[in-house]
Amino acid sequence: HGHGRGKACAQFCRHAMGSLNEVRTQLLLCLRLGLLPDERLRPLLEDLDALGGRLRRFIVMQDGGTPPQQGPP
Repeated sequence: HGHGRGKACAQFCRHAMGSLNEVRTQLLLCLRLGLLPDERLRPLLEDLDALGGRLRRFIVMQDGGTPPQQGPP
């Protein structure tokens, strides 16, 4: 799935973005249910945010656009 370039790859990456958001939802539910402490959740959400940003920029490039400039870390 998603091998190559262009619209098909961008579509595959959109599905991956949906999966990333599902993971975020599951982690937040774990926090709400007391299954995961906040100090363990925070770095995971930061990683998801970073990955999501990279994925969004990649999708824009696959769609033929220019990705937004990345700000300082």
